[in-house]
Amino acid sequence: MSGDSEGPVAATPRQFSLDGFMYYTVSNGSSEPTHVGQLRLSFAGQPPTMEQAHGVGPIDVMFGCVRQHAAARALLPDGLRLTDYVLHAKMGTNGSKSPAMIRVRLQYNGHQADGEAIDCDILIASIKALVAAANNLMNPTKVPTASNI
Repeated sequence: MSGDSEGPVAATPRQFSLDGFMYYTVSNGSSEPTHVGQLRLSFAGQPPTMEQAHGVGPIDVMFGCVRQHAAARALLPDGLRLTDYVLHAKMGTNGSKSPAMIRVRLQYNGHQADGEAIDCDILIASIKALVAAANNLMNPTKVPTASNI
């Protein structure tokens, strides 16, 4: 799993921290492969847990994992939606190692929050942005509404 050698990032109360992930596609000879992902998150300093999801691609799969983690803890039980996903990439002298900035917006129960992250790996940046947005939704002092975004 990615991130195992570094260990989990320190979590603050009521926040998820990324501990590791795995993403793969499975082909059974049909024209459409199955996309599968596992995401290991810890919450508020508790031991990490793993959720698995299937979807139409890596972002859909990882969002499904974040949604399942939040629902399993009754934090955002039902209705968490990914409403915006933006990728900004700047090709520089490093070619394929140039960083990408991902910004996502999650919506839950009339509230929405953004998360963003930068990484040379688009999937890692996407996962970090999803986790950041979920954390922002759960932080009542920072939960933006449609009127103040």
